[in-house]
Amino acid sequence: MNALDRLRTYHVAQRASLTRGGEPQIAYQQRPNVAGFSKTLRIERLVELVLPPRSREQAAQPRTSQASELEDMLEKDTRHNETMRRPKVHAKLAELGMKPPEEITGWLYRDVLNADIEDPYLGLGDLLFSNYPFAKEERLVKQ
Repeated sequence: MNALDRLRTYHVAQRASLTRGGEPQIAYQQRPNVAGFSKTLRIERLVELVLPPRSREQAAQPRTSQASELEDMLEKDTRHNETMRRPKVHAKLAELGMKPPEEITGWLYRDVLNADIEDPYLGLGDLLFSNYPFAKEERLVKQ
């Protein structure tokens, strides 16, 4: 099996596992997982700073509504990422094979993250400019 076939097989298996509600499969790695380590430092550590671990005394007390809302939002976002976005990425990577990141970045942001990075206003142009108070003045200046 060549490298491209192994890559496709990996992404198909990951998508299948996530679609069934399972955990992603861990592939054998000879080198440390730098991406996972980086994720832990950049994302999970920040979450821990926002939501520090609760002591036993704190755990016995009800959470504040603000902390509870934040935890609910983080849980929903994580669930959405794991059940919707991640399988979609694995499916696309299985289809494309080996591509440099710059070839899939636009698709990833537009179709998975719903933020077209080629749009300077990230889809908010109408919202930002529909009630712009100086539109008439700017049109007069341009004429």
